[in-house]
Amino acid sequence: MKDLFDLSGKKKKQQKAKNAKKVAAGIAAGVAAGAAAGILLAPKSGKETRDDIKKTAEKAADATKTTVKKASANVKNAVKKVKKNEVDAAKDAEVTEEKAESKE
Repeated sequence: MKDLFDLSGKKKKQQKAKNAKKVAAGIAAGVAAGAAAGILLAPKSGKETRDDIKKTAEKAADATKTTVKKASANVKNAVKKVKKNEVDAAKDAEVTEEKAESKE
């Protein structure tokens, strides 16, 4: 019974981690595309445009790191909750099983 809880918890953890990575990648791609379009369409000299691209890339990298850290923290908190719920469910199952055996 406990093995069943362990397997379901691991799958949930893996899926949440994959989802967090996909969200972070999507945000990063959106920021990069928007920034690139804005910079490339602006009427500036080459040097100014390169400087703007560098600054925007640095900002996007920082924003992505922040988003990934937040998503990672959310996933870790969710994993902790799942683990606690699994432990509680396993304990409840054991207590229920013991009660059933004692009645026999």
